[in-house]
Amino acid sequence: RISAMLRRPRVASGGAGEAAAPAADPGAGGSSGPGGPRRSTVLQHNGLALDTETRTVALRGTPLGLTRSEFDLLHELLRGTGAVRTRADLVRVVRGEYYREDTYISEADERAVEVHIGNLRRKLREDPQDPRWLVTVRGVGYRLAPKRAE
Repeated sequence: RISAMLRRPRVASGGAGEAAAPAADPGAGGSSGPGGPRRSTVLQHNGLALDTETRTVALRGTPLGLTRSEFDLLHELLRGTGAVRTRADLVRVVRGEYYREDTYISEADERAVEVHIGNLRRKLREDPQDPRWLVTVRGVGYRLAPKRAE
């Protein structure tokens, strides 16, 4: 337990402004002010819809119950629109502000991301032979599968 705690460094002065900054993603949408036009907060890909504002995910209209980590991983991959994300990058997504760019990431942390991805694939009923959403890039990480005609 002590080793696990030491792998997860704490932020000494975690101000509220620092934690709120990543949520203001220009690609995620939001409103342009009171009464102004509202941009969509929904990311869609191959029948999957992820709403960043309500933190809900639906697969062809059917809601999915995802954990916080699964939602964050899926959101990161959808935002990347096909770019490969390394396991270390995804560990930082799951761990949040505790893991900066220079923080050591152990094999156990990377394995935890693999388990989250596996659970996410199970909930999405992903076909391993013909993936619609998550593609493994061997030895590197994961990326979003190419768009398909619906």
